[in-house]
Amino acid sequence: MGGGEPSAVVPEMNAINTGKANYNRLGAFILADIYRFTYINDVYGFDIGDELLKAVGRRLRDIFRPTDIIGRVSSDTFGIILTDLKDKEDVIILLDRLRKAFEQPFNINGNVISVAMQMGIAIFPDNGKSAKEVYKNADISLAKAKKNTEWSYVFFSDDLNSKASQFLLYKTHLEKAFEKGEFVIYYQPYFDINTLCIAGFEALTRWKSEELGFISPIHFIPILEESGLISKLETWLINQACKDLEYLNSIKLFANMPIPISINISPISFKNEDVYEKIVNITSRYKKTDRAASTHFESEEHAQSLNSSENGLQVYHGLQHTLFGCINIEITESLFLENFDKAISTLEKLRSSGFKISIDDFGTGYSSFSYLKDLPIDYLKIDISFVRHILNDKKSRSITKTIIELAHNLEMKTIAEGVETKEQFELLKSLGCDIVQGFWLAKPMPISELVDFIESWEHEKINYY
Repeated sequence: MGGGEPSAVVPEMNAINTGKANYNRLGAFILADIYRFTYINDVYGFDIGDELLKAVGRRLRDIFRPTDIIGRVSSDTFGIILTDLKDKEDVIILLDRLRKAFEQPFNINGNVISVAMQMGIAIFPDNGKSAKEVYKNADISLAKAKKNTEWSYVFFSDDLNSKASQFLLYKTHLEKAFEKGEFVIYYQPYFDINTLCIAGFEALTRWKSEELGFISPIHFIPILEESGLISKLETWLINQACKDLEYLNSIKLFANMPIPISINISPISFKNEDVYEKIVNITSRYKKTDRAASTHFESEEHAQSLNSSENGLQVYHGLQHTLFGCINIEITESLFLENFDKAISTLEKLRSSGFKISIDDFGTGYSSFSYLKDLPIDYLKIDISFVRHILNDKKSRSITKTIIELAHNLEMKTIAEGVETKEQFELLKSLGCDIVQGFWLAKPMPISELVDFIESWEHEKINYY
């Protein structure tokens, strides 16, 4: 089942056993039945049906990872073993990717044939720790899926069935959320740990669905990344954050000092588009001046006229009038897992144009000293998982201390996120952390509340000493 032609029929139990999956590690077994395949054979004939099965097998092979195991377990049913999963919910995203890939009909000898599937899924080791048990539970789930319409899938786990339904519901509404203007930005301040002066704000996207209510980004960001809509969200986010930043600077709350704002950019965007051009082209439309809110350059042509080309790179003149130096781009370590050189090149161009760069959730992903020394980074953000346990867990405290010392030795600053108590704050201060962010000092808030917060903070911060 692991090699050769994915459409080759092999005995069902042998197919699973020869996959040599480790059923004690997180994975999934999927039984995928072609919807109304008998009807396809009746209409087009068995030869066309056989060619269609081969084409389906090849497309499945293209969708899943090289380490996943694919083969036919009966005439019109494929078995798919997903190995070494990081999270159970990854299966839901992969199933959605499968459905999207099958939106394109098959052309078999001039016959255009659409294919839908009904699937039963068992998660191991939760739903079985042996090939026999996993197959049995996936088969039970497939029988339930066949009672539904085309493109249905059923998990053996009720909890995952609920999450799968939620995923599809959110995805449907997300496609309309842009048109309805349902996304909003909440700003969470971060503070200099020694003076408690506001050091900047992080722009956090929130989704206020007209029909579903307030949806956490934990649920909708992965769907946007998988569906390809994350770039559209980031374009909106950068534009709106620049408008808000231009407004905040115009009312001189900081005695003409610029207010920096942090914006998260997905690794998916770095992979699929020119992130440098996108960020610079949007940001260059806004000015760091005393003008009122939403003041733009007179036209798109005016913004473009500020640019020239030197040695093949775009050079933006009049940087002192743009917001480049007020924008902090936040990335995660996973960015460097693919195309390291391209990522470095993009970050270097952004930084040379005046943008600041932060690594978010540092210490939880692909942390490596060998790459860190080469990165054009200004800030390391200490992940909330370390801060949360810093008081009572020696290892979390040691890791936090190491990150702070490492950052300072590399001429970077540290930001601790998720600070919820005075005790955490004081310990981070004693360890030499530079900046803190968390509910103890300030929760995320819409722009309408942010101005009042800024104006009152100079009087309020005395309560936190």
